[in-house]
Amino acid sequence: MQIYVIRLAYNPMNTLTVKETAARLRVSIRTVMHWLEQNRFPHAFKAGFGLSSAWRIPEEDIQAIERPAQSQVTR
Repeated sequence: MQIYVIRLAYNPMNTLTVKETAARLRVSIRTVMHWLEQNRFPHAFKAGFGLSSAWRIPEEDIQAIERPAQSQVTR
């Protein structure tokens, strides 16, 4: 039996989970999941296999959502 090791080409320090993303953007987890379905995080990916897989959202995708929100703040 051969065992294969797959290394993912990402740095987990530069990605957030769905829960972390929701907390940072001050929205619900369901909202983040909806945004994933709408491809609002174009570089998001699933890490892991099968039922143990989890979404990872890169920092730059989160910053792209934060920027327009910050520009809408009235002064």
